[in-house]
Amino acid sequence: MTQDLTKTHIDWRQLPLIIITGLMIGALFGQIGAALAQYEYHKLDNLKLHKAAKRAG
Repeated sequence: MTQDLTKTHIDWRQLPLIIITGLMIGALFGQIGAALAQYEYHKLDNLKLHKAAKRAG
């Protein structure tokens, strides 16, 4: 029996694994982004406090 090469065969059993892996990677990058944004916000806040303290003497 010969295989028909004109049709593509998709293995749908791997789809849940691909979706779950994508969601986990997205959540990981989301947490990293949130932590980085919070760090940058606190860094700017500390800079403002430092400038205000410098002006106050």
